[in-house]
Amino acid sequence: MKKNSKQNSTTETTKPAAEAAPTAQPTEPTQEQKPDFYVRLLTERPTEAASIMATLNRRKDFALRQLAAHLKAGRNVTEALQHAMAIAFPKHSTQQAAP
Repeated sequence: MKKNSKQNSTTETTKPAAEAAPTAQPTEPTQEQKPDFYVRLLTERPTEAASIMATLNRRKDFALRQLAAHLKAGRNVTEALQHAMAIAFPKHSTQQAAP
């Protein structure tokens, strides 16, 4: 009988984790956040957004084709990847090259 009384007492004292932890109340932002740049671009200037996306896609497609050509020619993987990244992201490659 003592075993039963111990088991009953332990189940009564333990609380589920959901009841023990206080729930956080959702806080409302104090300032209204502006929509994302791309969301605004798509809604305000859809033709310009389409032009930008087409240019980025062409550039990245060309970079991937150049990477595949370099690898097929048997060149070093890191050199081929650097060349492709310079095509896909021209600003990033010039900033990294300059000390």
